[in-house]
Amino acid sequence: MGSQEIIPKSLRARKNLKLKLTQSEYDVLVGSILGDGYITKKGKIQIEQGEKQKQYVEWKYEKLINAKSGNIIKTTRKYKGKEFSSYRFWTRQFFSSWRNIFYPYGEKTIPRAKINFSPLLLAVWYMDDGYLRKKNTIALSTDKFSKSELAYLATELNRQHELSVNIVKSKKLYFDTNSSIKFLNIVKPYIIPSMMYKISLTP
Repeated sequence: MGSQEIIPKSLRARKNLKLKLTQSEYDVLVGSILGDGYITKKGKIQIEQGEKQKQYVEWKYEKLINAKSGNIIKTTRKYKGKEFSSYRFWTRQFFSSWRNIFYPYGEKTIPRAKINFSPLLLAVWYMDDGYLRKKNTIALSTDKFSKSELAYLATELNRQHELSVNIVKSKKLYFDTNSSIKFLNIVKPYIIPSMMYKISLTP
């Protein structure tokens, strides 16, 4: 499957501009791309969340010390007569190589590289796309990925953390009870206060 370096930490823009990500920045960005993040054709990563998740956007902004560019922007859109607001920012324009890896055919994919699913990376992915289900279990909304990509993710989560994950018809990843508890214990130290509702299991 190749090495993790297929998603490089050391990046270049033009001839002499260089960016070296810290491990924390790397984990936040890869976790974001697995979740709601988007890499533009110009090589910027867009981070965006709805108005209720403003604190989450601010947390990512502070985490991405070397990678971020500009300020957080509030955007308001109208849809079916209602207004919806979101907060977003972009990274610096260093991620064209990541765009080629995650969007080889224009749509987001899971690269066939070894991704180290660190606790921070898992926490960001879960805060982006995870949710609590009934009976103290969790799920990840992964319906944008193919079944083969989901199989890869399930295999890696089991190999790296011994998590039992099922792929359901809706193309989501469901965790059984024991694996849900284990997963939440792994990510809990990195869950921000405004996202604690996503890990609050019932007694």
